[in-house]
Amino acid sequence: MTKEQIEALTIAEVESILRQRPKVGPKLCRLLETDSRSGVRRLAVQARKQRRQQQAERARLRHIMEHEQRWWQSGLTRVAGVDEVGRGCLAGPVVAAAVILPPEIALTEFGIADSWIERVDDSKKLDQALRESLSTRIKQHASGIALAVVDAERIDEINILEASMEAMRQALADLDPPPQQALVDGSRKPGSRFAEMTIVGGDARSISISPP
Repeated sequence: MTKEQIEALTIAEVESILRQRPKVGPKLCRLLETDSRSGVRRLAVQARKQRRQQQAERARLRHIMEHEQRWWQSGLTRVAGVDEVGRGCLAGPVVAAAVILPPEIALTEFGIADSWIERVDDSKKLDQALRESLSTRIKQHASGIALAVVDAERIDEINILEASMEAMRQALADLDPPPQQALVDGSRKPGSRFAEMTIVGGDARSISISPP
């Protein structure tokens, strides 16, 4: 858009155009900032703020994709993240989830390749509405998802830690297609039949572990 084109639009029309754009570049922001109308200049402030937020989100996603990127670039396409997702009250059960995200979510030079991954993060940091929204998106786009439950009776037999390991092994085993590499939250490998790599604090450091 040119300065003349912006001046020919109403403030409402400018706002509508900006709302429809997934990304507002610095050139357009500068043009909006020089507009004589205070309403348009306020839109420029909002656009700048949105741009900073998008840049911060891309940087965060780039960081939490580092482990996956390493395996994707080596030729592996089925990298699973596995984590314990919940323990019941004292009676149990233990639940674990495993997720394979598609390599196509990798960041491009220009930003996020697949916008549905925006705000995927450690679920403990998210409110219920966002968790539910992300859950729906992940189920639609993930290459594979599996849940495993170890009940209270089994926990009494083997203890809570071993029950967590068993649940993670079962979740990985139930993935279809099977993973080529598993990224495990924590410092202990569950001992599945797949190649495993532990990541301490993985639910905040790996995009594959975050969804569980």
